[in-house]
Amino acid sequence: MLFLDADDLLHPGAVAAAVEATGDDVSHVQWPMINIDAEGRPTGEVTPVSELASGDLREQFISDGPLQWARAPGCSGAAWPRSYLEQIMPMPAADFSIAADAYLVGLAPLYGGIRALPEAQSTYRRHGGNHSAGGYDAMLQFDAELWARLGRIAADHATRLGIEVDPKRWCKRGWALRLLTAMTEIDAAVGRSVRAYRRGELALERSSGRLVIPFLERNGEFWGLPEDDAHAIAELDRLRSEGARFVVLAWPAFWWAETYAGFLHHLRKGFQCVLENDRLVIFDLRARDEGGKAAGET
Repeated sequence: MLFLDADDLLHPGAVAAAVEATGDDVSHVQWPMINIDAEGRPTGEVTPVSELASGDLREQFISDGPLQWARAPGCSGAAWPRSYLEQIMPMPAADFSIAADAYLVGLAPLYGGIRALPEAQSTYRRHGGNHSAGGYDAMLQFDAELWARLGRIAADHATRLGIEVDPKRWCKRGWALRLLTAMTEIDAAVGRSVRAYRRGELALERSSGRLVIPFLERNGEFWGLPEDDAHAIAELDRLRSEGARFVVLAWPAFWWAETYAGFLHHLRKGFQCVLENDRLVIFDLRARDEGGKAAGET
């Protein structure tokens, strides 16, 4: 079975390719999608950007919960064999009246392997009216609520299969819930109307209403990673002189603490750390007075 959104296109041979990829040990087949605009013209981009997950993901599922792997949109980028559907249907319709594919994708690792096709089998129309274009905060809230519902259902399926899982651990590691908490913390520490400066894969767009400067940047666009600590510090000084007020380091980029240890030491030595937990480290870049406090503090 596969879905096809009314505004997407399925390539010739897609169904045959999906059927060929299924087998007794496969519960989910997925493929990359070529992005097109409202007029059907290729944009040069592919969804998703990252390489699709493939193989036996059960251990990752047990550790992190559902939907914690690189996947294509299930409404036009995936197919499921009947043998899998017979084990999980009927779908709880009230919980998945929107994003029904999340139910099928999220439970798949419990019942078999994931197989990713290397070639695109469909196109994904991006026209501004997509459900996913509903605004950063609205979509984040929707994703977090959807993930919470799916997490409860997935835990029940695991229990029925005799698989022990830890839903409390899932809640700490679940991307949507973790990101929703992080954004609340960022807004409280930094504010929505100040210039923020960060390096992290939070998909935090300017359309979210937050002023964001990627790092490194040129003309407001991400420009790659620093060559070394000295390069990072120089770019920090430049952006600070141009008005950047905070550094927000999110958990996907915590590897910076090792790769750019000198840069992190520079931040800790020279600026106040206003928040630090397992999701975020935030530094206030405003100049300190002789008492060691950031400007504006009392």
